[in-house]
Amino acid sequence: MKVIVMGLGAVGSAAAWRLAVAGHEVIGFDSWEPPHTNGSTHSESRMTRETAEEVRKRWKHIRASDIAPVTATMQRYFPRNAGAWLRGATCMYTVTPHGQFILDRHPEHPQVVLGSPCNGFGFKFSGATGEALAAMAVGDEPPVSISHWSLASAMAAGLATRAARAHSP
Repeated sequence: MKVIVMGLGAVGSAAAWRLAVAGHEVIGFDSWEPPHTNGSTHSESRMTRETAEEVRKRWKHIRASDIAPVTATMQRYFPRNAGAWLRGATCMYTVTPHGQFILDRHPEHPQVVLGSPCNGFGFKFSGATGEALAAMAVGDEPPVSISHWSLASAMAAGLATRAARAHSP
């Protein structure tokens, strides 16, 4: 079977690899030529998922009170390496309404499989989510139930959140 994987971050690469190992013809597309440091799990590039104006509104400036607990931990566990604070950066990422992955089929185009590890820790599960997405892409059942990672559950959570905000004082 011929399969296209859009996005070759940790999860997309894991899905492409699973498909290739299973003998499928796979082509993957990514925004940058590898190797690069522009993926969602690399440094400040996480902010590219939002417009510059949205980032400016949400950017958390690092304060001395943010640095103090880190410095104390370093001094406790690594006293010889606990030097002066050189630089800090906040890490922003996309979060789904239900705080989980989305692994599902497109509701109007069932030949399209959707995978989004949006929650800040999705890359840690790239092997398992890649395996599930690869199975779905070729019409097989994933090795584990993924019903709680459905697009419908994410959308329902989003609607519930909107309704609660609309009725809050």
